[in-house]
Amino acid sequence: FLHSDPPAAEELAALRREAAELLQTSSRVIAGDTTLACGGTPVTCQAMLGSPVITRADCEELLQDLSALPLAERTAVPGLHPDRAPAIVAGLAIHLELLSAIGAHSFTVCERDLRHGAALELAAAR
Repeated sequence: FLHSDPPAAEELAALRREAAELLQTSSRVIAGDTTLACGGTPVTCQAMLGSPVITRADCEELLQDLSALPLAERTAVPGLHPDRAPAIVAGLAIHLELLSAIGAHSFTVCERDLRHGAALELAAAR
């Protein structure tokens, strides 16, 4: 979806429409006002913003700021690991559509992921 550098507004809008459509047909999770989030995009948001609780408005602002920067400039953004710079714009767009689909206005970053839960489950079973 994002072929321009920086991404064109039309490309970003198309990505968000596609993500919203896919999430609308596949999302069965209902959250409250807030939810937990794990993975590269939420952890990167925490690193850039300095807070483990992030609002949808925070993400919209990050998306607006980061999507205006060419990749070379995104790699220098404080808190954004240079290896995540190519994917962060798409990650934020998709994450925002997920928050919208489940009705959450904020999320708390959880640095533990599904592998951590699976390991705990396996350990408990033994």
